[in-house]
Amino acid sequence: MSLFAPVRSLIRQIETLSAPFFVAVCLFTLSQAPLSAQGYAQTSGDPKAIFEQSLILYRNGDYDQARTLLNNLVNRSMHHPHLSKTYLLLSAVHEKLGDLTQAQHFARQLLKNFPSSQYAEAALFALARCYYAEGKNIEAISYLLSIIDRRPGSRLGEVAMVSGSKIVSDGLYDKGLESLLAERTTGLGKNILLFWLARQSYGIGQPADGSLWLQKMQPTAMIPKLQLMMQELKTRPATSLRYPVRIGLILPLSGVETENGMDFLRGLALAVDEQPQQVEIFLMDSGSQIKQSIRMMQRLLRMDVSLVIGELAGDRTSALAAMASERNLLYLAPVASDNGISELGPRVFQMSSDLETRGIALASYAYHKLGLRSFACLAPADEYGQALCDAFTATVDRLGGTMVAQQWYYPGAQDLSRQFAAIRESALHFSPRDTLTAAMDQDARAQASGINQPDYNYSRTVHSTAVQDRELSIRSIDGFFMPVYAEDLSFAAPQYALANIQAVPLGGDDWLHNDLLRNQRRYLNGAIFCTSSFATATRVEYIHFRNRFRTQTAASPGTLALPGYDIMRLLLQAIRAGNRSGLEITSYLTQLKKYTGLGGNYSFAGHQRINADVVLLQFKDGVIMPLEP
Repeated sequence: MSLFAPVRSLIRQIETLSAPFFVAVCLFTLSQAPLSAQGYAQTSGDPKAIFEQSLILYRNGDYDQARTLLNNLVNRSMHHPHLSKTYLLLSAVHEKLGDLTQAQHFARQLLKNFPSSQYAEAALFALARCYYAEGKNIEAISYLLSIIDRRPGSRLGEVAMVSGSKIVSDGLYDKGLESLLAERTTGLGKNILLFWLARQSYGIGQPADGSLWLQKMQPTAMIPKLQLMMQELKTRPATSLRYPVRIGLILPLSGVETENGMDFLRGLALAVDEQPQQVEIFLMDSGSQIKQSIRMMQRLLRMDVSLVIGELAGDRTSALAAMASERNLLYLAPVASDNGISELGPRVFQMSSDLETRGIALASYAYHKLGLRSFACLAPADEYGQALCDAFTATVDRLGGTMVAQQWYYPGAQDLSRQFAAIRESALHFSPRDTLTAAMDQDARAQASGINQPDYNYSRTVHSTAVQDRELSIRSIDGFFMPVYAEDLSFAAPQYALANIQAVPLGGDDWLHNDLLRNQRRYLNGAIFCTSSFATATRVEYIHFRNRFRTQTAASPGTLALPGYDIMRLLLQAIRAGNRSGLEITSYLTQLKKYTGLGGNYSFAGHQRINADVVLLQFKDGVIMPLEP
């Protein structure tokens, strides 16, 4: 089954205006048969022949060759009788090649040098297409109105009217449309603009304003098609005229993170399929690269979307959040946990708790619920490890606990014996009681073996001996916080056990790998760690979700399917409550006290646009289970 089957009518790519109608209307009707390479070489120097060959090349899709011939034609003579349509075809060629700047340049050259040309309206239409492609809808509409003003009731004028109506009906949130009225006092162009203003008012949920705009239309300047459109607008239910909420979605659908991107997308698509609303999703592929992510965001910023969801990686998410903030656009960071993302703008939300929130939650649980008072920390020496360890340590200090030792390792290092030895030594110095216990344990073993031992004076020599003797257990540390990466856990866990530190193992969000934990079960049984989203496999609601997911996508849900599903369901709830614009949804999320999702809760009220909810899990006897907060 196709991935997009549940939402194939909602997820779409950017649409352009109608096909290049001006080529069929304004240029000569020529044979569609392609010229041979020999024919190209034998082209005469006659401007008409060169132009006709260029047109055939354009129709055959050979835009580079057409551009070469046309440029030579323009450079060779500025006075031949085919220059105006040469400019028009050059504009069309550059548009096909994606060079909108040059496409606009040649359209303007036509209007400047040949303002009364029969191709002038086609040049205006070319400019409208270029501006629409750049996301400049008001400029595009202005050029379409110019066509209507010049040739009211003409065939190209009707195409301009239909094209403008499509732009407005698709969703136009721009007060600049009203400013175009100042340029028109009477005529068909003004009537059409009034109709578009009415359609926009209905679209944004202001039907009373829409009716007022319709009343201002002049009966003397009317055509049948516009009358039909106006009548339909009056008779349709106002709710059916509301604009869909336009959602931009940027995910890694290719590259090294394809699996994660597809997993999140499938979960999101399932939520839309279950609770269809008036939403329209514009899906962009980041290619798992920051540069392509930025390019995709630039495209979305030209499309009047109400909000953007994306990306998955922290660095790409931060870059896109900053871009959205510059445009005051609502931006949802779905899973990135880096500290400070929400600070990039007043409408940036972290849908997943950040590292600081997680570190605080885990330390608070260990102190209040487990009664732990002394702690040690071993973390990777990078931004991730530093952020988690700092938040955890600060919370322990604030609550009155003690951080006995902190050690760091560089990601990729596999020998952590030096770090564990340093922690053992700090633990022995921390509690004289444990020093005495260690010495007594060592003396008892000596007596059992029949070897006489000298009296202990509990000096630093005793501490050093106890540090080296790993058979002596360390009991002065209640909780051992070890937010190591998943790939490091397979060697960190055995070395933790070898260090013989009798503490409750505490971990970070990268521990959420059941098979990995099972392999380290003898070392980490009873471990507690934090994450942002989790659902027990035996939970009835999750079983139903998993079955629907498999039916719709022919795949099993991964770890990112849950946040994709939950975030979209939360958005749909906001939309059902009447929040449709980005500003309304921002206000709704800011005041949200609690939304219960399948994988976790969402709460932003009083928490600076960062999800305050943290999922705490315990791995015990081979099973991961959620803990009550």
